[in-house]
Amino acid sequence: MQLKKDTDYAWRIMICTAKHIQKDNYNKGVLMADIVADTGIPKPAFNRICSTLEEKGMLYTAIGAKGERLLYPGVDFWQQSILSIGEAVEGNMKVFILFDKNAGPTRYYAESLTKIQNNLEDVLSDATLESMLRSG
Repeated sequence: MQLKKDTDYAWRIMICTAKHIQKDNYNKGVLMADIVADTGIPKPAFNRICSTLEEKGMLYTAIGAKGERLLYPGVDFWQQSILSIGEAVEGNMKVFILFDKNAGPTRYYAESLTKIQNNLEDVLSDATLESMLRSG
């Protein structure tokens, strides 16, 4: 499985924001310029992905007193996972969605493929921002 570049970028934005929040004062927000610099994401892509994450309630943006753009954690920020972030950007994270469901092998192995998908979703759901920062 290969994730879209936007999903990689979204994960970088979220984990980098989490690191800054953990390190600095949560109430100050995180300078978007710092996140752009730390992640190496092109600014147009960064702005587009931040808009998507904000639409999904994962982050929100504000303008600081000096006109700087800031990121703040959104709803259930620390519980956001690789799965939830991927779904916010890609719409779904179903590995086998492209398989022809009517093809013999897919029909024959449908139960196994469903178990694999469920296991994958469990693993990706367990990889939250909180757990990643705790382990890293």
